[in-house]
This record gives sequence, structure tokens and C-alpha cells, in this order.
Amino acid sequence: MFRKLAATTLFTVLFASSVANAQVPPPPGPPPAPGQSPGTGDLPPIPPPPGAVTPGNPPQTPPGAGDIPPPPPPSGHSSNPQNPDPSVNNYPPPSWYQDMYSQIYYSSYYYQQVEYNAYNQYYQTGYQEDYDFYVYSAYLRYQMTEYYWNFYDQYHNPKSYSWGYATRGDFNYYYYYWVKSMYHEFYKYAAKYYNRHHNWAAFDYYDSHHVKHNYVYESARQYHRFSKCNGGKNGLDAGAKDDTAAFTAENAAGIPITEDDVLSNN
Repeated sequence: MFRKLAATTLFTVLFASSVANAQVPPPPGPPPAPGQSPGTGDLPPIPPPPGAVTPGNPPQTPPGAGDIPPPPPPSGHSSNPQNPDPSVNNYPPPSWYQDMYSQIYYSSYYYQQVEYNAYNQYYQTGYQEDYDFYVYSAYLRYQMTEYYWNFYDQYHNPKSYSWGYATRGDFNYYYYYWVKSMYHEFYKYAAKYYNRHHNWAAFDYYDSHHVKHNYVYESARQYHRFSKCNGGKNGLDAGAKDDTAAFTAENAAGIPITEDDVLSNN
């Protein structure tokens, strides 16, 4: 359902997306020092496969998670969303924090579903590609969990600091230097997974209306909404900057997502 676009269609999609929303800009100010974030140093490696694993739920802490540098606490970073709406600034309204909570929640959910299915497929096949894809989906689920606890409490409310809530720039800083680079690496392993399985995947599911979906596709769509929320009014803000470079990685893996898919409210 979500596999392979013709080359001409792919070019059109990527070109149209790049025109509509230029690549998300880096946050203002100095980046983390080399090695202090996945975006400014080596991405976390994948440990060797453990051999036989137990089917069912994978470990809560993924193998190799200790190699991911922890993010700093919020400190009132500035932001540069470059949104055409001047009301989109560094101090968002309460509705933005509510929408960002939803973007984090659903991102974590879809990564967790990919993680679960890839882990259990590795149990069945023992393929290195299945294991690597499982680990990187687990890394993203783990990172989004860390992202949540950096900014929200156990009641789903934004944490308050001396200046108020964490700024948009705080969210942007963690997104840009932690999540974004790991997401692109995730899609390198997605491409290897799909090549190993000749474009077949274990990630299809059906909703209550018996409509077929795919967890990898949904995780991609959710990533772009999360990206847009970082630079916009919410995850469906057509004027917000987006990580348009990710469309290339997603399509290379055979997940033909477009900006229209991202903005479709279904």
C-alpha cells in the first residue's frame, strides 16, 4: 500500500516539498560540543546481536542506549522558527504545549510499534537487518520518552521553570541535535530492512474500519508533524518549516510520504 514511487513522481514530490517548506533551520546559538549530542558527534552504535531473544515485549531500555548522550535540561534557548505567522514566537500559547504533547505521544507510540514488530521478527529470522532496525526504532522510542520527561510532568502538563515553561527554542534544540539526526539514521536501517525482505514488511495493521495501515509509514508522517510543531502553531501548520531532507531518506526506503500526507488530518 505504501511502497515505491516512480522516479519522476519522487522527484516531483521532493521538489514540491522543498519549495513549500524549506529545510528546518538550526537553532540560534552555539550547538552542543562535539560528542555531546547525536547531531554533533558519532551516532550511537548498534551493539552486536545477543543471539537468541525471548519473544514478546523487547527490553524497556534498548541495547546501546547508554551510548546516547543525555540532553541538557531546558535553559530558555532562543528560537528562529521563520514562520510566516508573526505570532509564532519563542513563547508559545498553552494550546501549542498541548499539541506538542500529542506529537510526542504519537511519535513514541509508532516507534514502539515498529520496535515491537522488528524485535519479534528478529526472533523469528535472526537477520542482522531485522535486529538493526529494531535497535534504531528502540533508540527513537527511547529518545522521545526522554524528550517528554525533559518538558512535561507525569500529569501531561508542561514543567515550569524560573522563566516559565520551556521555550520553543528548548524544544527545538533537543529536536535538532538529538532526534533529527537519529531519525535519518533510522531510515538508513529501514532501507536495509526492506531490501533484505524484498519490500515485504511485518508492520501492516488494520483499523476499526478494516482499512490497512503501516506503522513505519505512520511513524514517518508523525515525525513530520512533530517537526512542524517545533516550528509552527501545531503539527498541521502548513506554513511551518519541516525536515524536508527526511523525505529523501523515507522515499529511498520505499515509504512514499508527501507533504499532503503529513497535513491530511486523518
